[in-house]
Amino acid sequence: MKKENYNWGKTEPFFPNFLFKEAIAALLFFIVFMLIVVFSHVPLEAVADPTDTTYIPRPEWYFMFLFQLLKYFPGQLEPLAVVVLPGIGMLLLLFLPFYDTRKERKPSRRPLASAAAAFGLAGIIYLTTMGIATTPPPPVSSAAATKKLTTVEAAGKKVFQDSGCAACHQPGGAAPELTGIAERRDANSIAEYIKNPKSVNPSSTMPPFASLSDDQMQALMSYLATLK
Repeated sequence: MKKENYNWGKTEPFFPNFLFKEAIAALLFFIVFMLIVVFSHVPLEAVADPTDTTYIPRPEWYFMFLFQLLKYFPGQLEPLAVVVLPGIGMLLLLFLPFYDTRKERKPSRRPLASAAAAFGLAGIIYLTTMGIATTPPPPVSSAAATKKLTTVEAAGKKVFQDSGCAACHQPGGAAPELTGIAERRDANSIAEYIKNPKSVNPSSTMPPFASLSDDQMQALMSYLATLK
């Protein structure tokens, strides 16, 4: 079999010639990027409010495919989606020059590598599209959510935040959301549950907050009444 002759053209060492050119290109990109950040107006969202139950958290579009991937690996399988699978992909790319030493560069003559790259790109595009399409629209803020809190309600909000209530009482959290809680239960029953949850529900895992003073409890009740 006749050996095919390849005309590779002019070559240059990877280090330092090629690596130096890559470093210059990366530096220019970084400078342009920083200029855009400094001199262009990038709108920011409002300061995060852990008590806002209407906010729908979502990552930026370039992480949306990982966010969507989590939906297919719930619970204890989440590390498989965020660590194992991306880690395998990064390792395959990292060691590509070592396990694929062929000199052919045309995609049509490298069907396996081309198919793998196309499959990976199509998967990322699909997951990103699905993640954006399945993001629910933000709910319309109610009048109670947008009105300015009174002094007592603001004090109750501070008690709510300082006590760590928002860590569990949020969408998808370990405890139920508190939106409309004042319409479903009277203030006395809510206060009794907060001070000693097991006296109302023996299977409750909520810690007691018996140390709250009467003024703090009253302020907290006033704030919970605004969550409509």
